[in-house]
Amino acid sequence: MCCLFGIVDYYHSLNSKQLNKMTVSKAEQEARIKVLTYRENLVGRIFDSVDDKLINFTHSEGYSAYLESLLDGEEITKDTVIFLREEDMKYEPVLRRKAGNECSFEPDPEIVYGGLSVYDRNSSVLINKTLDSMLDEQKKDFGSNYRLA
Repeated sequence: MCCLFGIVDYYHSLNSKQLNKMTVSKAEQEARIKVLTYRENLVGRIFDSVDDKLINFTHSEGYSAYLESLLDGEEITKDTVIFLREEDMKYEPVLRRKAGNECSFEPDPEIVYGGLSVYDRNSSVLINKTLDSMLDEQKKDFGSNYRLA
């Protein structure tokens, strides 16, 4: 009988140890979730601020010159289409002088923040120089470099 009580006590101590381990593991997991949630919220706030700054930039005097600079080094031909966001189509005359009169310009509803894309109909190559794609890349890099994503 004495051995039986010893076995029961041993069994209870094992269950107690397992229960403690499970409790600690659950608490650690909940803490990790809280940290990740905090980090996601922090990243969201950071990039919300960036969104506002991009919008302000596209309404600044320097934005037109910035769009022109995006065409530097690009081979523009009659088969080139330059895509702009609808709001930026007003810069077409300035960009046409920079690119040459032979290309065409079209609005692209996919461009939210600004910038432009250069498309060559012959090679079907699209060079995305939009602020949207740059912001997406920065978000990915930020998450990877700072282990926040």
